[in-house]
Amino acid sequence: MKKHLLFLAMLTLAACSRVSTLPEPYEGTAIVRPLLVSSDPANAVPNKPAPASGIPVPSTVKAGYDQTRTYLQGTPDGGAKVFWSPGDSFMSFWLAGDLSGYSNITMTTSGSGAYAEFSSDYSLPDGLLYSFYPGVGYGLGITPGKDKKVLFDLELPSKQTAVEGGVANGVNLSFASSTVFGDELRFHNIPSLIRFRLSGSVVSRITSITIRGKQQLAGHMVFTPSGESLENSYYSFGGDTYTSVTLSGTFREGADYYVAVFPGTQKLTVVFSDGADGSTTLSSGKEIPLSMGRIADLGSISLGNDFRDPKPIRPVLYNEASSNLKPVTIAVIPEGFTHEQMSTYDALARAALETLFATEPYKSYREYFNAWILYAFSKESGASVTDGNGNITLERKTAFGARWGASSYGDMKADGSEINRFLQETCPDLIDGSHSCSEVPVLMIINDSRYGGICSVSSEGDGYAMVPYTDYGGPLTWGYPSVTAVSDTDPAAGIRNTTQEETEVLGINVGDWRNIVVHEFGGHCFGRLADEYWHNDSYKSAVSSISTHTWPVPFGLNVSATCTDVPWQKEILDNLDDFLVLDSRYSRIGIWQGGDTSPINRWRSEKISCMIDNRFYFSTWQRALIVKRIMQLAGGSFELYDFVAKDNPADPVRDKTSASAPAAPAVKAVKGTAAPRPVPPLPPPVLNAE
Repeated sequence: MKKHLLFLAMLTLAACSRVSTLPEPYEGTAIVRPLLVSSDPANAVPNKPAPASGIPVPSTVKAGYDQTRTYLQGTPDGGAKVFWSPGDSFMSFWLAGDLSGYSNITMTTSGSGAYAEFSSDYSLPDGLLYSFYPGVGYGLGITPGKDKKVLFDLELPSKQTAVEGGVANGVNLSFASSTVFGDELRFHNIPSLIRFRLSGSVVSRITSITIRGKQQLAGHMVFTPSGESLENSYYSFGGDTYTSVTLSGTFREGADYYVAVFPGTQKLTVVFSDGADGSTTLSSGKEIPLSMGRIADLGSISLGNDFRDPKPIRPVLYNEASSNLKPVTIAVIPEGFTHEQMSTYDALARAALETLFATEPYKSYREYFNAWILYAFSKESGASVTDGNGNITLERKTAFGARWGASSYGDMKADGSEINRFLQETCPDLIDGSHSCSEVPVLMIINDSRYGGICSVSSEGDGYAMVPYTDYGGPLTWGYPSVTAVSDTDPAAGIRNTTQEETEVLGINVGDWRNIVVHEFGGHCFGRLADEYWHNDSYKSAVSSISTHTWPVPFGLNVSATCTDVPWQKEILDNLDDFLVLDSRYSRIGIWQGGDTSPINRWRSEKISCMIDNRFYFSTWQRALIVKRIMQLAGGSFELYDFVAKDNPADPVRDKTSASAPAAPAVKAVKGTAAPRPVPPLPPPVLNAE
């Protein structure tokens, strides 16, 4: 068989500058032998609908592969001979011609070799026949409507066992099709196989090898068969998806190892680990084509005599939940901090969390939270710089690819899939299976002095907030919008200038980067709150509803598209007299026009809050929404009067109470004693409907 030259892969260390060049990889295929079908009169069954378990008549089928499977024997031309193993089984489905029903049976072999005879105590009629290896349960569905399609729910494990010279039984999903039961079956592999061999004395210490990508590599996929091969078949990803696959076991120098992954073309990162503190991380310099049913051979990888990554820093549980409910987990991660700068990051992470837990309602509900500080190293300090339109003009090699404009911040972004991958592999509450990514919002602290901050959230609940260490902790100040609506009920009345008296009553907020933490993470990322500030020249259209209010995990319930049916009417306004008995400051609650970046056609519940000028004060309705989110994640229930009993309506700016945040850490000296720098509002969150 002829070798196909696909790519030249360069593997670079993730934490240092050494570069290792791999041999040029090639695509390998399996050697195919003709298959013979045993003639068995018991296969002749009536052509009529069968019971769910098939027809109770013994049957046999011979089956082989035209590609790669359980046990692989390499060949000089880069292919691989295929061998079945005793005990292998596959599941066959018969479907009625009009797709009105189906039957299925499992067939098993006691033989081995390039092809083997499989038997069952049941048989199937002729017709639409689809078979899948391994012989385990598969979800089957049929789309409604005129053009019906058959859908199979398959799963490729993200945790695989190392097998020298092959893959573990049941890993390499395969498909065969026929129209006559008893005909030869020729299976086609659905995944791609990544092949490699290792050298260096460190190999004997390796206990796991993790391959990471940007897109899905394992988990669930929906497969729509078409014909007898995979050429016109269709697949899509869904359900539990994984962008990494881990191969565990013992490894030997010079032996071939394989990892089964879903097809695609993407850059890969490979982590070789001893299961403790030793690891070496390598990454591909080019995108690698992973073809369905084919082998991508990475060749021989030299790992030397010792692991080369910096020793990892184990997660710190900064705050441990003490309620009797499920812990509500949040995580802090670093971006643009080198290994030598981890002490700086640690101080900033602790300051950020302490500030959050000093702000209501997080202060009163601290007992519900597990707050994890996680550690990741970047090759370079800072974050990449863009032209303001997403194009990188100065690249920094960082853990999560943070970037934004030199003088703007509207295009601020990071690699969300890498954040989720890191969270899944590092946060103890995800590793133990008690939480999912959608339940653990992330605060990213960025080692960059530029102003910025943004949050990315999804309809399912997951999200991350990006906050740089602006001005090295120097003072910042945010103002109230310079215009305001003429009427709180009539958008047609237009806008007017905000008076000095109004601004003085509300107060001027002075703070630093930690105010951005509370706004972006506490408000947007965890609290699912929309911005309540507005711009002079940006107007929202009149609508009857806001689409994100109906998300699986609603977003932006603190703003309303109408002034007559506001979300806080039933629980807050209708009970306002009871609130006022407890504290006269609840009189600040009402229906005020302006919010969601527009001075008209949007309404908010109070004139000022953290979601306008980043002060350490969430409005009463905002606090209620945050507590609702806490209770939903904890598995409890929200009770209005329990909330009121614990609530504190004090606004540190207006009420001139002591500052909510602790003193800023002395991480890096700020030059001079300049007055607070006036800065504008930060961009609205990025909303991702899934």
